Amino acid sequence: MLLDIDRFHALGMDTATGRYRHNEAETALRIEAALGVRLTRAPRWSRADWFDEFGVSYDAVGPFSAFRFEQQWRRFSQQILLHLNKAQFVPVDVSLFAPAQIEVIELFIATHRLAPRVFTLGH
Repeated sequence: MLLDIDRFHALGMDTATGRYRHNEAETALRIEAALGVRLTRAPRWSRADWFDEFGVSYDAVGPFSAFRFEQQWRRFSQQILLHLNKAQFVPVDVSLFAPAQIEVIELFIATHRLAPRVFTLGH
């Protein structure tokens, strides 16, 4: 299936800032592939990133450079929790992280009993 370039661009357009975020467009495609949904960018009034065709909201965290994981972990883990107030689901894009870093994230999700609302993708 060919991806419509305009649709891909729209998935990455941050309506709050008016800026295009390529990594968010890629994360949106990962969500679609993992869950079998079709996303559209959330309207400006929403705190979420996207909605699917059923009206379910998603607000993703990550990815960022694996090199910065240790220094960013505390803030990143706090952001996971804060994003629960913004959307029904919080996908954590781990596509740039090393396996040991992904384990830290998955342990955090399990320890805090955040699943199924919080889940990883991009392995």
